[in-house]
Amino acid sequence: MSQEPDVFSGWQNYPRNLQISALDADTDQCNTRLKEDATRLFVPSEDECELRMQSFPRQIGPCRDLELTEVATSEALAERLKEFKQENSVWIFEIAQLYSWGQFLITEELFRKLVTALKVHSRFLDVVHTFGERAAPVEESYAAFFSKLYREPSPSLSCSYEITYNVKYVARHGRASQHDPFSIRQTGVYHKFQASSEPNIWLLLHPPENLSRRFAQACTHPQASEPVAQARYHALVFHCLSDNWREYVNYLEETFTTSMDRGCFSNLSEPSEVGEGMNDVSFGDIRQLQIMTDKLEKLKHLLELNSSTCERLQTLFDRIAFGSATGTDQSVREGDDNIKNCIFELDRHASRLKTLLKRAGGIKSMVIFHVHSFERTQLKYIIRSSTY
Repeated sequence: MSQEPDVFSGWQNYPRNLQISALDADTDQCNTRLKEDATRLFVPSEDECELRMQSFPRQIGPCRDLELTEVATSEALAERLKEFKQENSVWIFEIAQLYSWGQFLITEELFRKLVTALKVHSRFLDVVHTFGERAAPVEESYAAFFSKLYREPSPSLSCSYEITYNVKYVARHGRASQHDPFSIRQTGVYHKFQASSEPNIWLLLHPPENLSRRFAQACTHPQASEPVAQARYHALVFHCLSDNWREYVNYLEETFTTSMDRGCFSNLSEPSEVGEGMNDVSFGDIRQLQIMTDKLEKLKHLLELNSSTCERLQTLFDRIAFGSATGTDQSVREGDDNIKNCIFELDRHASRLKTLLKRAGGIKSMVIFHVHSFERTQLKYIIRSSTY
């Protein structure tokens, strides 16, 4: 049996094999939970693995070279990581799913070896566990976020840091059988910046195609390794994943308008016979309004979670900028503006949903009034008819 490379040392016990403070996480519990969740989270065979790796290790001319590799085995991963110590490089690892609520296309062994080699903080597992098969009730409304700064002496006076979080977004699902053309999805993010000229690491869980493409394009920039400049790439994540919110809210407004018309312009008249009358509304309309109200509340909550994550990122990068070298003022301003723009966009969509919720409450009351009025009218007619 060939000896395991040192870079994978202790991978079976990740994250217990890393030096993680007990103040940050219970690594024993993290290891146990990962084992228990492995069947739900990971594919069983290397034949199904599709670990995508992009690296930008050299700087030639105005932009970096892109090197793309797909890895399916531990041997291939170890071979690829031999280039990992190149200075000022950016490495992006993408772990996909076959579909939104499927297993990651990576085995438990390869995943543990990857996060061991990259020395990924165990709090990244908080994000990982929100994915996987729907074998039990899922945490659709759970938002994970963790960040940690590491002060270390360096010529640039920069600091190293780790960040991990998940982002909820909506996308068209393409299934004609469902009335609602959009579904809720999520992407997980892990980022490690190391001030000591070691590679910058990004781990993306189930990123959509537009995020993968734009992220790779952004990282070809020669300044992609600057500590404060990295804030712009977190803003890019939110910009890419927010593209469909406006279209979806427009769709919900149209759907709501139909329900509003039924509530405002329904007809109700006293019947001349039982069952007659011009009642256009029913209990089914109340039910549909309740379903829509529940959906609006859920989406508003997800937007507020995303906005809260953006605010946490802004606070973190303000701290990083304060401790970074001079000469980064422009990067600070650009990163700060980009994240503020993300917060504004998310808050704007949430505000539209809040308005719809208020309007829906009024229409629901009107529809209920119409239905009850019709029932009372029917009852009066029956009583009056029975007296003759």
